[in-house]
Amino acid sequence: MFAHAALDDSSSQVCDPCAGTTIAVRFKMGLAEVKQALIRALTDGDYQHEARDALSEKNLLAIGEVSEKEVMQMVRRTTGGQYSTSPHVWDRDTTVHVFTPQIEGQSWYVKAYFLTWPQGPVVFISVHRRGQR
Repeated sequence: MFAHAALDDSSSQVCDPCAGTTIAVRFKMGLAEVKQALIRALTDGDYQHEARDALSEKNLLAIGEVSEKEVMQMVRRTTGGQYSTSPHVWDRDTTVHVFTPQIEGQSWYVKAYFLTWPQGPVVFISVHRRGQR
């Protein structure tokens, strides 16, 4: 589905549609690198939002209720125990990054993936308070 996406097993696939080939690429992807790349994408405006039902409830960044700076703070404040990954439901080769930080007593849920690792763009699936999945 996507040209290049980060995978849980620290590899990705690069597809060359002209040649009809797929090449496996290996790299190290830790929480610090993911946070840095996500913050860089937000700073540079190199992000988009995945189309979904209930966008106004599930992606507060997309509707402007939450700012890029607030999402950067959420990402920065996420600890290892508040971070996980899973395959995307539409493309199992794409790693979805889930951040569940606590900010001023409020639990948040940020879910995103990279179209191209590590330079972006980033696609946000969800940005909302926890309990509103």
